[in-house]
Amino acid sequence: MIIGLPLVERLQGTQVCLQLGQGDSRHGRVKFDGQSLGFYANDISSKLLRSKALQKVALLSARPTKTPHNSDLTRLYNACDFNRLSPNGRSLSQSPIGHAELDVLFALCHTAHLLDDLETADRLLKQLSPYLLEAHTQAIAPSPFLCTVEPSPWEALGHNLTSAVLAIGLRHPSLHHAVVQCTSRYLHNCLRAVNSASSKRPRPEDSTNGIEAEGTLELAAVSVSLLGFLEAASVHAEFYNVTERLDLVHLLRQILDENLMVSVEGVFSSIRTSGHLVRAVIDWKAYTKRYAASGRPLGAMLLQRGFMKLLVSCSSLQICTAQQLKSSDVFDVLISNGDFTLQEQQNDSTALIELVTDLAAESMRLLEDGSDYLQLGSAWQQRLAFAVKAHTLNTFLNCMVVDEDIADSDILLSWLEDAMADPVQMADDTLACVVLKSMAVIARFSPAVASSLSRSLPRFVVQGGIKGETVIVAARSLTFILRMLSQDAVITGLYSLGNVLSAQSATDRPLGGSEANGTANYSKATGYSQQSNGSAISLDLSGDEETAAAYGNVVRTMVSIATICQDDKITALAQSMLLQKLGRVSLAVDLHITMETAKLAAAGGPTEFNSLLKLYARLGHDAVVGRNSTILESVRLKTLYSYIVHSHSDTDQERQVLYRKVPAA
Repeated sequence: MIIGLPLVERLQGTQVCLQLGQGDSRHGRVKFDGQSLGFYANDISSKLLRSKALQKVALLSARPTKTPHNSDLTRLYNACDFNRLSPNGRSLSQSPIGHAELDVLFALCHTAHLLDDLETADRLLKQLSPYLLEAHTQAIAPSPFLCTVEPSPWEALGHNLTSAVLAIGLRHPSLHHAVVQCTSRYLHNCLRAVNSASSKRPRPEDSTNGIEAEGTLELAAVSVSLLGFLEAASVHAEFYNVTERLDLVHLLRQILDENLMVSVEGVFSSIRTSGHLVRAVIDWKAYTKRYAASGRPLGAMLLQRGFMKLLVSCSSLQICTAQQLKSSDVFDVLISNGDFTLQEQQNDSTALIELVTDLAAESMRLLEDGSDYLQLGSAWQQRLAFAVKAHTLNTFLNCMVVDEDIADSDILLSWLEDAMADPVQMADDTLACVVLKSMAVIARFSPAVASSLSRSLPRFVVQGGIKGETVIVAARSLTFILRMLSQDAVITGLYSLGNVLSAQSATDRPLGGSEANGTANYSKATGYSQQSNGSAISLDLSGDEETAAAYGNVVRTMVSIATICQDDKITALAQSMLLQKLGRVSLAVDLHITMETAKLAAAGGPTEFNSLLKLYARLGHDAVVGRNSTILESVRLKTLYSYIVHSHSDTDQERQVLYRKVPAA
């Protein structure tokens, strides 16, 4: 019987075992509940199916059983060709590992977080540890199916094995020391391999020497293996205590020194341009293309990003718990409305913060020194550099929160202002979001700069040319800063943004009857006078599209401020200011206002809600009469009305009454 994916998904039996074919790794059998299911991997899709079947079998086998020894996992252990360890002392990595063994190994790794039995977890740790210790030098048997191992066999090994052993250590504290020793030995082995491979690096005058070319490929394998380790360690950083994190960062700093980074750049450059027809070189050329196609061009910058991501995790754990970080990022914790309490600092906390701060400052210096070179690089290389910068700023911010005497907020603020002044950098969503969130955190811990930021952020929203998620993050950061100052600051901020929409309203026609239908009397309802408060922000853009986008950002920001504040008067003021702009600027602005003000219904009171319904009904009627399909479609969007109706109606009858106010097509 040939196995199929639906049948694999139905594997629920307690007696699950695996039998791999001998010799030809394309054959195999899966058995459960007394049935023997065979498969033959004769193409890539079948090979993927085989991998999924193995993972399913492994996960089912990891479930708790009544028997003291899990025979199903034992069969999986035996499927790994651990006998490749020869009695003459030859290392495991010198014997090529086949694709079938990789499948079983990865399947076992995926069960690590499910093992409740200490004896079973200990056996799995002992099974995986030898593989991890030599993952960076593991020989891989040639196979056409290696293309299914993403992104490369060495990174997949490093990531899966590290994740598995750390998961075992987290689930079973009695194995903590053994796991620490395992990961530490792996890194020391990497350090020795780096030093050895560097001595074999080809010289410019003798670049075809076979031994030196071998050293080049060895360094490439170590580099991508470290990528997998760094990613896994950053996800499971809570496994290490403060002292162990300090030792870990120290060791990684020794490995990822400047000499290695320069060598790594040379290695992958030589691989890309190599004309050798050797099988290993051809395979590595394919790997470099695969990484580049996925937006992760191999090189020093990719390693630096992995290292800085680990530093973000280590420094974040000095601020909040791992449980908090699983549900939100460190920025959300720092700018939450509740009282914030730092994690209790231990003996080595200061030493760790000092080291991480120095590494962040060094990373920023390298980024600034190489900024001219990066401008000549590809778009993906620039994006990687921006990701490194985002992690660097995040790391330094964490250190500042823990101890401002070690990480100076003025230095961080200067970096943030430089980044915000560069449109190219702020066009990257990841970096822009980190910069904007960091400004809000600085305002909380350094109130003296909050007033200045309350003026610079609105200008950035208008003039920065931002879009998408960055607009929402900017609005959240601005709202947090304004609320820190006072309610008057929130009102002034709204007027500053509203004045931007008034720049052209004097020459444009008003929407007929708009003020007569509920918007003119908002001032009395809110208690705020509609005078032109707030500083003027100039809007000097080159084209209609940029101007329309800037107006859209202003509208979204004003709505976000009102919805975040959850204050009826602030909501009424924002709604009044926006609705008075209908028909006074442009059709694009009208569309933005029509769509965005619907979100205010959930934040405002019944008066504002009823005014919105009346306004939408009138706009829909006018659009039908004037045959303006654009406005009509905007008003009729079901999401708009369903948002309002479901936010304020408690019964189906009320929803039906309100929905009848939707204008007919």
